[in-house]
Amino acid sequence: MLKVIDACPFRDFQDTTSAHCVFHSALEDQYFGSVLAGLSAPLPSPTDAAHFALEQTSAARELKIDLTDFKPVGLHKVWKYAEPEELEAFRRNCKYYERVAP
Repeated sequence: MLKVIDACPFRDFQDTTSAHCVFHSALEDQYFGSVLAGLSAPLPSPTDAAHFALEQTSAARELKIDLTDFKPVGLHKVWKYAEPEELEAFRRNCKYYERVAP
């Protein structure tokens, strides 16, 4: 992460006096992902990434991941995107789901 910040500082404003790469109002995942790709850093495959953490269940469906028996390391607001049967599977399979779900 420090290499990303050194290579392309994040600013809340547009710094027109700097020769550095400047991101303006990007989300942190977009910021780090874009800069890591630009640095040719090794990145996980989409399938490996989805098994680590999941937000938009449509991405997992496109990767043919069976969400009925899915146990990612982390979930991020899946209730905004998941189908009702997928949410029920998360409730069943993820031990702490009820603690983070609204």
